[in-house]
Amino acid sequence: MASQLFSLVASTMICLVSAFAIALLVITLYILGVVLSFAVFCIREFANRAQDRPPLIGTVFRQLKNFDRIFDEHVNRPCRVIEHVLKTNFSNYSKGAFNTEIANNLFGNGIFATDGEKWRHQRKLASHEFSTKVLRDFSSTVFRMNAAKLSEKISSAAASRITINMQVLP
Repeated sequence: MASQLFSLVASTMICLVSAFAIALLVITLYILGVVLSFAVFCIREFANRAQDRPPLIGTVFRQLKNFDRIFDEHVNRPCRVIEHVLKTNFSNYSKGAFNTEIANNLFGNGIFATDGEKWRHQRKLASHEFSTKVLRDFSSTVFRMNAAKLSEKISSAAASRITINMQVLP
């Protein structure tokens, strides 16, 4: 009888300890969840406020906030900033010796690999080739030539009563 009572007390104690351990685990996980939720909330709030911070700190937190779509992010600046870099003060933003050397190996000494006066001279020469009239004349000539080829292929197929796949016509 005493051994049965002892085993009953032992099993009850094991159940109580197990219940206590489970309760402690649930409470710990709940507290951990609250702390993590608060940390995520703080990071997101800081990232929202970091929009006007310097690029290094601001973008790091913004990228952490948008980590699931990090490659969807685009940085947009006002038109006046873009105009300042690409037009008004273009000479202040040179490619540098390292990039110029790499570009020279790839493109030669052309418009894509030079800076300064040499670039300005090449751009002035090339701008005549990309005028609206030159591009319109060239594209209309190419269009007429390709339209004539297409018309010839379709006419010959129609004359010989052959079905053709329009999607694969060159």
